[in-house]
Amino acid sequence: MGLSHSLTASTLFQVIIKLIVCRFRPHFLTICRPRPSAIYTGCGRHSIWCDARVCTERSWRKLTDAQGSFPSGHSCAAFASFGFLALYFNAHLGVWGSKEEASSDVQNAGEGQLSEMEKKRRKGRGRVSLWKALIVSASLLVAAILAGLKYSEGYHHGEDIVAGSIIGMAFAVWAYRMVYKSVWDQSTNHLPREDGT
Repeated sequence: MGLSHSLTASTLFQVIIKLIVCRFRPHFLTICRPRPSAIYTGCGRHSIWCDARVCTERSWRKLTDAQGSFPSGHSCAAFASFGFLALYFNAHLGVWGSKEEASSDVQNAGEGQLSEMEKKRRKGRGRVSLWKALIVSASLLVAAILAGLKYSEGYHHGEDIVAGSIIGMAFAVWAYRMVYKSVWDQSTNHLPREDGT
């Protein structure tokens, strides 16, 4: 559920921003193929064409897509999904976050009343194993590679990638908090939220 919340909300958010900003992709002129004799008028800091008739390309779909650079939708989706996955692995492997001994309700319980899972979590509160850190980091690495590919292929500017990545990760954290009790507190970030909490 959390992953679907993250992807759906981040996609809707970035699409609305794309429609408002309408920034040209780096290869816009290749798609537009403007007539050399046309007089172009700048309509803002990104030199948006005032008149689409200067383009020799007649496909409205291609021209619209070539004006959807900011923010990067692929970066947003990559960090919304793989960022959520990194938070999930972190919660179950205990890599990042506060390492409090236990939550208040667990502290009030006697040692005999602790679940086996909580005993294991308490026992493993020392140094983080390298393999655990690598699993969490691998999720973020995949997201960064997917985002970087769109830059290297010439579909986005650098700031489009950064903005899309920030939006995606923000929605991953938001969606994770919707589904689990906390994001960083290792005593509760693996516990699903009950209805109304």
